[in-house]
Amino acid sequence: MPMDNRRQCPSCGRQFEEAFQFCPFDATPLARKCPTCGKTWDIAFQFCPLDSTPLAQTAAPPQPPAPESVPATAQVEAPGPPAPVGRAEAPPPRPAPAPSTPPPAASVYKPKPTAFTFAERAQPAWKTVLLRPMTILFALGAMAVGFAVWYLDWITGGPDLPPPVISYALMTNEGKTKGVPVAIKVSQLTVFMIDDPMDTGEGAARAKKLVATLEEVIKPLKESPAVRFAVDTVEGRPALLEIVQNAPSPRTLASVTEGDAILAGETDASRLASQWAERLTDAVKVFVFGEVPSFSTETEFGQALLAMYKAAAGSHGKITKRSLDAAFERLTADQRKALETPPLVKRQEASTPPARKEEQRRTR
Repeated sequence: MPMDNRRQCPSCGRQFEEAFQFCPFDATPLARKCPTCGKTWDIAFQFCPLDSTPLAQTAAPPQPPAPESVPATAQVEAPGPPAPVGRAEAPPPRPAPAPSTPPPAASVYKPKPTAFTFAERAQPAWKTVLLRPMTILFALGAMAVGFAVWYLDWITGGPDLPPPVISYALMTNEGKTKGVPVAIKVSQLTVFMIDDPMDTGEGAARAKKLVATLEEVIKPLKESPAVRFAVDTVEGRPALLEIVQNAPSPRTLASVTEGDAILAGETDASRLASQWAERLTDAVKVFVFGEVPSFSTETEFGQALLAMYKAAAGSHGKITKRSLDAAFERLTADQRKALETPPLVKRQEASTPPARKEEQRRTR
């Protein structure tokens, strides 16, 4: 029977209007036309329901017209020589038969695909996926784990400290020596004061060399902490040494000169070298490793540095450069002065307990 008002493509399964003869997506024929009655039928039909004509075959193409006969007025060939007597005349040759056109091959039957398929399921929108309960729980769990890792690292991790700044500063020259007094500083702290001679022609030559040496020693300490400072006699003078584990020999950082002792008002150069070592070690402990100072705490310098450390550590115990800078600004004027003033005999005696003063007098 004729098709209804919808046609379905046997290849992709899409449906179209009755006027469509081919699928606009893959060019598959959508109907078959009977060559006898001219009616259009479903593509799956093999024979016409009205006259049983095979729908897979098409009508044979018309034969080309026969060539017209030669008109009477055409040129007549001249007669040939007469045939020899006793022989029959040969019959004229037969024309070759015209090649017959083979019938078209029948189309292969393709079953109609079902319209119920899950190949093109609709995908959920991204908002729907994000608002699913499992997605929300997973996101909250990941945030909780990340916060826990960050908090544990903050509490138990090491200090977040960059290498301290090593510098020098010229001090007021009171004419005590032939050189210039120069303060050697680790960040805000003055660890010691040296006498820089002026006879070399280069200003602050000794101070520049000492700053470069301290930078070379202090900056890599966080990666190789097996280093300590000590005091010993080198070439007849007390000196501040760097001792590295498994090193063949210690390294001299600074020797106490006669001008250094005069500027500090100290008669015992070895004691002045010990003060240098105490201040430098505590400065490294605080500004490199974030540790509590412990070697110079009997002096005003050490007390002020301990107060600065406690203020920087706060309640969480984590030392950062920002917390150290803020703690230094919160110190009193006397505490900041104690950290910025080089070791002097008067300051040391003022902070020494009476029992120790009496012991120092006896030893002198």
